[in-house]
Amino acid sequence: MITKTFGGIIDGIDGSIITIEADVSKGMPYFNIIGLADISVKESKDRIKTAITNSQMEFPEARITVNLAPASLKKEGAALDLGTAAAILNSAELIQFQNIEKIFFIGELLLSGEIKFVPGALPLVLSAEKNGFEYAVIPDDNKFEAGVLKNIKIIPVKSLYQMIQYLNGNLEILPFKSPDNY
Repeated sequence: MITKTFGGIIDGIDGSIITIEADVSKGMPYFNIIGLADISVKESKDRIKTAITNSQMEFPEARITVNLAPASLKKEGAALDLGTAAAILNSAELIQFQNIEKIFFIGELLLSGEIKFVPGALPLVLSAEKNGFEYAVIPDDNKFEAGVLKNIKIIPVKSLYQMIQYLNGNLEILPFKSPDNY
């Protein structure tokens, strides 16, 4: 089953939307990321696999292909980790969220499953807001930066486990708004 999620990268001073497609299918276990990814994005395979395992989930023993589009735009950094993990988990039916393509994800995963601060969260979430996303799941440490936006619901998470519980409906996280937005 192919699942599509969305994340972003900084392109100059603006955020660019990246489509993350994950296909988890039967076959010899294999994990590949394609789509003009730099070394830090290629290394995310190990971060994502270990973070999923350390978040009380079983990493799918399957053939996993992740495509980052558009292929013409170079992907750098680790901000796509969270969206990639969400796409894989949804494709493997470990997350039961029906409209996952309506959520914008940014966050770097640590091996423990914790989600690390991402530099440039504001232009990334601003780009998501301009493109009509209703929700943005972001690192908790970025909530004050992104919480100034008025037309997108900010869901701050501290760990991959917390995000999984939220998406599966087992944990309520109220959207964060900066105190200046009340």
